Amino acid sequence: MDYSQDYLQKIIESAKKLRAKGNLQDAENQAKEAIKLKYDLPNSYILLAAILLDKQSFKLSEDALKKSIQLNPYITGAYLNLGLLKKRLGSLESAFLCLGIAIDLDPNDSKLHLNLGILLAEEGKLDSAELAIRRSLDLGPDFALSYFHLGQVLKLKGRLDEAIKSIERSIELQSNLIDSYLILSNIYKELDRFDLAIDYCKKGIGINPSHPSLNLNLGAIYLSTGELDKSEFYTRRSIELDKSNLNARSNLCLILVEQNRLEEAHRLITDMLKNNPNNDILNLNLGRIFHLKNEYNKAQQCMIKSIQLSPYYVDSYSALSGLLVDIGNLNQAKDIIYNAVKLDPYHGFSYLHLGTIYQHIGKLDSARKALIHSLKVNNKIYQAYYLLSRQRILANDNILADKLLSIDLSKIQSPRTKIDLLFTLSNFYHDKKLYTKSSDYLRQANDLKLTIYPSDLNLLLAKSRETLSLSEAQLKFPTNFRNENLNIFIVGMPRSGSTLVSSILGVNPTMIELGETSLLEESLFECQENNGNFAKAELSELYNIRSQLNSRNLKSTIDKNLLNYMYCGLICKAFRGPKIIHCIRNPLDNILSIYRANFSKSFRFSSSLADCALFYKDYKETMRHYTSRFPSSIYTLQYEKFTTCPEEQIKLLVNWLGLEWSDSYLHYYLKKRPVYTASDVQVRSPISTKSIGSSSNYSDLLKPIKSILYDI
Repeated sequence: MDYSQDYLQKIIESAKKLRAKGNLQDAENQAKEAIKLKYDLPNSYILLAAILLDKQSFKLSEDALKKSIQLNPYITGAYLNLGLLKKRLGSLESAFLCLGIAIDLDPNDSKLHLNLGILLAEEGKLDSAELAIRRSLDLGPDFALSYFHLGQVLKLKGRLDEAIKSIERSIELQSNLIDSYLILSNIYKELDRFDLAIDYCKKGIGINPSHPSLNLNLGAIYLSTGELDKSEFYTRRSIELDKSNLNARSNLCLILVEQNRLEEAHRLITDMLKNNPNNDILNLNLGRIFHLKNEYNKAQQCMIKSIQLSPYYVDSYSALSGLLVDIGNLNQAKDIIYNAVKLDPYHGFSYLHLGTIYQHIGKLDSARKALIHSLKVNNKIYQAYYLLSRQRILANDNILADKLLSIDLSKIQSPRTKIDLLFTLSNFYHDKKLYTKSSDYLRQANDLKLTIYPSDLNLLLAKSRETLSLSEAQLKFPTNFRNENLNIFIVGMPRSGSTLVSSILGVNPTMIELGETSLLEESLFECQENNGNFAKAELSELYNIRSQLNSRNLKSTIDKNLLNYMYCGLICKAFRGPKIIHCIRNPLDNILSIYRANFSKSFRFSSSLADCALFYKDYKETMRHYTSRFPSSIYTLQYEKFTTCPEEQIKLLVNWLGLEWSDSYLHYYLKKRPVYTASDVQVRSPISTKSIGSSSNYSDLLKPIKSILYDI
């Protein structure tokens, strides 16, 4: 039968269309039909090879390409495709050889130079890759893919402005090039230009609404801006479009964690791990969830497993170090971060964490050096500026100050990042004694913080009323106390001098500082589970068991959970001879210090001056009640007297506690001990009176709350 050239061409076009639709078997049949019609046509073998490559029939694809070359040793397309096949099979030397032959045959083919550039880029040879892709643009100045890949190379080389221009040019030439929108959104996200990152994602989705990576990327950007509802919507949409994408479901887990939906996040990660038990990121995220749930042993196991699965993944070391800091194992946390630095000396966040650890243990010079180095490695680690501002360094370092003041806040769209910077600027201007500017940034910081962490005032007031009622109930406490230990509780408002008092008493070698522990509440809950039968489960006994006091061969505990003021009645009834130190401070000075503290997720009322005042009022009324009921068990320590006459006041306190005097109490700041509170810098120096009366510098800021405090 006589087949015309037109009929042959129709079969070839049909094979191409079927391949584009993903109907690979029919496409293969059509390509083979074309070869039967004209067995010596090289392009038919090239088409068949491409279809077979799509089907992952690598050997058959290679055979088809070699047949094409056999028919025409000068056909560049066959060498190009053979090179791409060799690259896919991991034979890079053969891939470069094939591309080299193709370029020798046709040195003016821009696509050949582009593919060489792509291969060089994947090998990490970025300079050579850039040269090859620019050569492809010299030969084909209107080829959109060349601009796109040049932009990728420039991004990898850190030349982001040039990368943006190149990729924008690729869109001008080919507006439906979806990957261009994706990479532009990533670049702008990296630059903290979330408005433009969102804009390019949405433009790409407008062209292809079913593109899973664009939806995933948009969800990730909204996560960075704190718009969690939108983040969840687009992330779930990405999952619907590609159910096999673990990254999308892992991102959804992070969103749920940010929304404090920990149980839901836990179920999601656990479900993913059933089919992927050895996925390093899933194990890491599960560890982070356990960390947030205070299940530290499980968290540590997951994080260690993540490191074992992927020993070069620096984020796992960082997370494990943060966990170890929280459980008080600072030396091991420091060793873990050292490992991270060795793995990646340019991972700025490792130096940030190292600086944080040094600050906790009182090595302030080492902390400063690590934090400054983190900024040299990555000048966008803005949290380092905040930690440096707490050391009062920025105001006296012109270079760091200039860098801080050059940051354009309008381009910072991550709320958490912006909060840190606003607090930093407030601290900076406070140290410069420019209190009006300091007030302005302080107000902005706390207003923004309230949008992420709404005030918990109502919850705390309800808890205060509940515990007061519980303390006044006729509870059955045992009369045969077996506890001979000294339990010291330091209560009051945050920033009232409690860390200072704990640090001073902590020099006594017979005492253990428990920090801001929840041991009392945990012990109380366990008692309540026994139907309130305190005689069966003695509160003080449970408390001391949980504190592991006896196993440490010590006699005294110092519990600095300030909110234990709500439990003063229970403490006085349930413990033998408890000692409650009530720290008080001038209300306006105290509230200002709280408002300036930038607490993490605790004391969320601290971001509202009015709520601070209302909480202060409730706390003061509660302590008035307990002090009148249990005067022999509660010692009121006034911050202003304590800092003005420290030796006299410390001796009075030590005497009330029934302890022997030692001059070491006066030199508490010399003791190398970890401090985790907002006072971790101040307690490394002798007692100072500098903050007394500080509220007078912020009289306009504090004026609205004076009416709330007038009767205190």
